[in-house]
Amino acid sequence: MSQNKIQYLEDLIAEDGRDAFPYFALAKEYEKIGEKEKASFNYKKLISTFPSYSGTYYHYAQFLITNEKTDLAKDIITTGLEVLKSQKENHLYNELSGLYLQFFEEDI
Repeated sequence: MSQNKIQYLEDLIAEDGRDAFPYFALAKEYEKIGEKEKASFNYKKLISTFPSYSGTYYHYAQFLITNEKTDLAKDIITTGLEVLKSQKENHLYNELSGLYLQFFEEDI
C-alpha cells in the first residue's frame, strides 16, 4: 500500500513541485516504512523550499529525536519556533515549544 502512495506522491511532485503537502506526505510515508534517508531528504526539501510550511518543523524534529540526532533536532525546533512566531501560529508554536521542553533541559 505504501509503495502505491509513494509513487502517487512522487508523480504529484514531478507534475508540479510547487505544493508543499506532497513532500510532507512523502516524508511521512518514507518514515513509516523505515526509509530514513529518503524521509530526511524530503523533510530537508520542505524546509529549504517551503520554510513557511509550519507543520514540518514539529514532525521533522520528532523524526530526528527518534533517530538520535538531537543536535539537529534542536536547531530545527529553534528555526521552527522563529517561523511560527512570525506567522502568529500560537497553537503550533506551543506544540513545538512543548517538544523542545520535553527533550532539552534548558530555556528556549
